[in-house]
Amino acid sequence: VDLGGRLIIKKGYPAGTYYGTGTYNLSGASASSILSVGGSLVVGQGGTGTFNQSGGTLTVTGGIVNNGNLNYSGGELNGNITNNANFNISGGGTRTVNGDVTNSGTVKVSLTTAVFTGVFTNTGAYISDPSKSYFNHLIIDLNGFLVGGFGDEFYISGDFLNDSQNNSWNTQDADLFFTGTGTHTFHLSSFGKANKWDTLSLLDGAILDLIGDAGSGLYFDEIL
Repeated sequence: VDLGGRLIIKKGYPAGTYYGTGTYNLSGASASSILSVGGSLVVGQGGTGTFNQSGGTLTVTGGIVNNGNLNYSGGELNGNITNNANFNISGGGTRTVNGDVTNSGTVKVSLTTAVFTGVFTNTGAYISDPSKSYFNHLIIDLNGFLVGGFGDEFYISGDFLNDSQNNSWNTQDADLFFTGTGTHTFHLSSFGKANKWDTLSLLDGAILDLIGDAGSGLYFDEIL
């Protein structure tokens, strides 16, 4: 399916008109089941609307705006994502998001390996349950937070800029890795909970440049 404009999936559009429950399912082989949107893909309004991708190839030129439920468990996902509600990533193997992600809602990664090739800006909740998460550049603002426990691994190939002041942050039992050669900037919030991890690993060739706010601290059980 090749759409040159916008694809809107929701309930009650336009106002006063009912167009069903607002669910789109994309499945099948990546090479043969293809949805291409030349404009934007808008999922949901006020928590309604669902886009399920368990296979196939989704390519959105104008970006994906999720105001409902975006569920990704298979296939190829290409496009920048603005998540304002629930973005769930699951399924065996690796799920790759080819594009930038801006999250003000909840991203939940369950029993999978999630790879984000662009810049991930988190102003909401990122919950690993448990999984491996690979980021290029990871930016956390004042309200954003990460949650991960035993078995959760966070990999950074670029910079990790952390300004979180959110009490929901909990990574003290999760592991943090910096990958790739060269210098990685690690900005530390003055909020102590946001700087607690189980293990810090610097993989071959990685150099860490710590930049801390006044009163910041960094806590690990082990450094490798």
